[in-house]
Amino acid sequence: MDYNAARSRAREAEASLSLSEPVSLASIQTHLEGQRGRKIVIKPIEGATDKVCGLWFGLDHLDLIMHARAASEVHRQQIVLHEFAHMILRHEQDTVSAEYAGAFFPD
Repeated sequence: MDYNAARSRAREAEASLSLSEPVSLASIQTHLEGQRGRKIVIKPIEGATDKVCGLWFGLDHLDLIMHARAASEVHRQQIVLHEFAHMILRHEQDTVSAEYAGAFFPD
């Protein structure tokens, strides 16, 4: 991995956010919702194992972030911000069928 290129890309992505002070989890969420044109829903994963901290699902009508129950609010925010970073950096997502997703999240 080219860390200099990754760092440069992250700095460019941060600069493109143009967030106004004070920056918070809520202000980043609001900004991303406007930028992406859809609501972001953040929910805990019930019964999560230690193998999963957070998941981001880009659905047709919303972005869903699921997170493991965290030991503190700061840790929960870290998990959610990590998923926001995937959105900001425009990381690719795998497309899965509704049936496949339903096997993991029946409700």
